[in-house]
Amino acid sequence: MLGAGSGTNDWELRLSMRSFWTNYIAAAQPWIIGYIPNWIDRFKVKCLPWPDPYLRCKDANLLHKALRLALEPRLSDPFILCSDDHLLLQPSAPRDFKLWHRGKLRRVSRMV
Repeated sequence: MLGAGSGTNDWELRLSMRSFWTNYIAAAQPWIIGYIPNWIDRFKVKCLPWPDPYLRCKDANLLHKALRLALEPRLSDPFILCSDDHLLLQPSAPRDFKLWHRGKLRRVSRMV
């Protein structure tokens, strides 16, 4: 997920993508949703342009992008959701990406 307005020519994205290309051990197709830099090779990376409508709430923009991406029919299920802040420092497989939460998640019945 990438927001608009990088003052560093998307340096974080470059570092993040390089770390995944080097250390991600799986057959995977990377996606970018949000602002798409001109230097992205669209043959290697799937791109889904998406706006940032909330000027004062970065989290709302991220939630919109995550929901839109989760509804994308071309995306595998399951998928790993990251931002340009994620770096892999060692060889990593999909099983290495754990849910980050505090304890066991309980099943909640649907409310009507």
